[in-house]
Amino acid sequence: MRIDSRPEAAAHLDRMEAEAARFEPRLGDHHTAWRRWGEAGPAVVLLNGGTGSWMHWVRNIPALRDRYRVFAADLPGMGDSGLPPVMEPVEDLVRISGTIIASGVEGLLGRAEPVHIVGFSFGSMVGAHAAARLGTQVATFTMVGASGLGLDFAGPGRLRRPEPEMTEDELREKVHRHNMVTLLFADAANADELALEAQVRNAGKIRIRSHTSAVTSILLEALPAIRARLGAVWGGRDPFLPARDEREALLRRFDPDLPIEIVEGAGHWVPYEGAEAFNRCLLALLNRGEGAPTSA
Repeated sequence: MRIDSRPEAAAHLDRMEAEAARFEPRLGDHHTAWRRWGEAGPAVVLLNGGTGSWMHWVRNIPALRDRYRVFAADLPGMGDSGLPPVMEPVEDLVRISGTIIASGVEGLLGRAEPVHIVGFSFGSMVGAHAAARLGTQVATFTMVGASGLGLDFAGPGRLRRPEPEMTEDELREKVHRHNMVTLLFADAANADELALEAQVRNAGKIRIRSHTSAVTSILLEALPAIRARLGAVWGGRDPFLPARDEREALLRRFDPDLPIEIVEGAGHWVPYEGAEAFNRCLLALLNRGEGAPTSA
């Protein structure tokens, strides 16, 4: 669904949030904002990317909520979640965020109910560490637009910084739209007002620096301890997409049958730009977990 009206985009996000049940589990002094859509079915946990929140999944939640209970967390230091106790180096930020998410899963679901974890970009790194901690409770772990694998990638173009004299509209169009398209989209024409409204809201709440994690091996560090069935999805024009032979050789060391899906024509934010194809891929990957419902 494309939305090209700013008021309609704002109303759509507000409506989706109003439809969700809200939870704020704590670990020590930290609170994490979680939202749930759907009343029945296996549990799926969605973890957003950098400078994000649950809104990174705005085009995917509707495809999941009739079959699953969808739990979307705002990662620590993003959205409505509190600051993590450790913010640097970035590897420690990922590790402590994974601990916080794992604790949230246990608090919301207990320690026995199977769960699927899906992480986008920075969320794939955090999700890997959460999945490693949760062990056999995790049925499937899906990496989306993943980096942090110690592999080379091309990287995005140059981003822009706000300037003091910019108006709100100039900041929205010249900085937020430019950076969103440069980093997240393969085709600027696909960046509608819904995507921009989500980007602006997310950027206004970011309090950590996560981007340097892309060039680390922090996701790779967690993979040997994950007991779930693995899956991976990238957009075909994702600037963080590693070379094919390297990514396949690396990931299949941990799961020889691991499916690696490429959504052609999509950029880094493949759950949004390539939503229709991505949703089909994700449902198929979730179905690989024991006890998952079959897709229609």
